[in-house]
Amino acid sequence: MKRILILCEGQTESTFVRQIVAPCFEEKLFLQPVVLTTKREGSMSKKAGGVGTYVKIRADICKLLRDSSARAVTTFLDYYGLPKDFPGKATLPKSGDIYTKVAHLEKEFEEDIQSHCGGSSHTGRFIPFIMVHEFEALLFAEPTSIGSHFGRESSKHLLRLPQPEYINDTQERHPKARIIQIAHEAGRGYKPTIDGMSIAQAIGLARMRDACPHFNAWLQRLEQL
Repeated sequence: MKRILILCEGQTESTFVRQIVAPCFEEKLFLQPVVLTTKREGSMSKKAGGVGTYVKIRADICKLLRDSSARAVTTFLDYYGLPKDFPGKATLPKSGDIYTKVAHLEKEFEEDIQSHCGGSSHTGRFIPFIMVHEFEALLFAEPTSIGSHFGRESSKHLLRLPQPEYINDTQERHPKARIIQIAHEAGRGYKPTIDGMSIAQAIGLARMRDACPHFNAWLQRLEQL
């Protein structure tokens, strides 16, 4: 079975891949999430999760590409909060929608990895993916599932929603911020690896793919392997 290594921004994305995505691919592909290493202290310890600088992302990808037993290496990084030194960020198109901007970033990302991680020897093995705008956007594929989970079906944070991958109005209204507010209304906190996964399970991967075209295109590309 072909093994695909997925460099994930943090534990939330890793858990999502392992619990929600991988089981739907298990007859065709083995999807193995790997959490991004963001800090190293000495030679024996390291911390994982979150995005610091692009140099650290590149280093982890180059390391994964050296694993010749993996059919491909891909990523699960959030567009929201990408580091300032990310390839293509300084030259983002001023016109066009979010998909135009993400396509630009992914193209520059792929070219940078090709240039720094072995060139032609890795052609076709690296598949860049940037989630628009963040993991929690997928949960808005079915807002009623968010409301049901927290017992707040009528929350204002579930109203007047655009397509899930477009949600990022302000710092207070990006997908995760909305869910935190809904949880707060219910007198609860929001734990992505627990609440997020429970909501995702209720929605199902098929519904997320239908509602989020960029996310779906990534999975289609993996399926073609």
